[in-house]
Amino acid sequence: MVMLDNNGERIVGSQPGMFRLTKLSREGLKDEMNNLSEFENAGNIREEKRISGVNFIAYGNEPFWNVEIDLGKSIKLTALFDIEEMHFPTPQMFPIMDVAGVSYISSNDEATINVSIFRQNCSDDMSGENFSYQVTSDIQFKNNSPSKIFTGCGAYLNDAAVNKNWTLEKYKGKKISKKDFDNALPTMELNLTESKVFGKAGCNSYTGIVDGQGDKLKFGYDFAMTRMFCDNMDFERKFMETITGKTLIYEVTEGKLKLKDGDNVVMEFTETTE
Repeated sequence: MVMLDNNGERIVGSQPGMFRLTKLSREGLKDEMNNLSEFENAGNIREEKRISGVNFIAYGNEPFWNVEIDLGKSIKLTALFDIEEMHFPTPQMFPIMDVAGVSYISSNDEATINVSIFRQNCSDDMSGENFSYQVTSDIQFKNNSPSKIFTGCGAYLNDAAVNKNWTLEKYKGKKISKKDFDNALPTMELNLTESKVFGKAGCNSYTGIVDGQGDKLKFGYDFAMTRMFCDNMDFERKFMETITGKTLIYEVTEGKLKLKDGDNVVMEFTETTE
């Protein structure tokens, strides 16, 4: 079947495949239903991609496109009707001045890609899914072909095991004792889906922004805190200095969370059970 315009003429042009219906065999229909099931289980697919090494994904419509970034290895771009598939080597990261965003830039023999990621709520107008980032992928070809710009929404792929409430066990290798704190041991609750972190620094409660970027946690500079006075305020200051504006590597294993500054473990947490 083909689609006709208002005058009864067959629709033709640069994208004729969009206007043709093809009869599916029973096997073909089954495959399409499986694809639909995969779409509806996007969370499972993203977890598989994370395990395979993908750190960031982005999607867009009109045309359909997607990008996958392995921060330490490559960028892959696919765009329906425009670009079948392009691969770029390890990207370089550049902060975007004056806004909350970064660019990942890489080049191959054919083109240069600039994937700009902005912290701004974004809704996929087809699936209705909400994302924390708006994304622009700009392709500049080296053969003087017209550039391509794709816009859409994106998300960092993070280990869901980190999204828990954690209690501090060691600070820079030194065991933490409950008797050293007036109220309770310092805690950290992470919700990377909403880019939020909150807890207690030993006395006062804090809340702020954190981005999960691959195996790293990028903490914001602006933390809101209560203003109580306690005996161990010096440790609270050190605790907040350790995370404020810092990008730390995280590891989650068997109910333990480690935060590392380079090769140095600066905080060790255990999963809060109470």
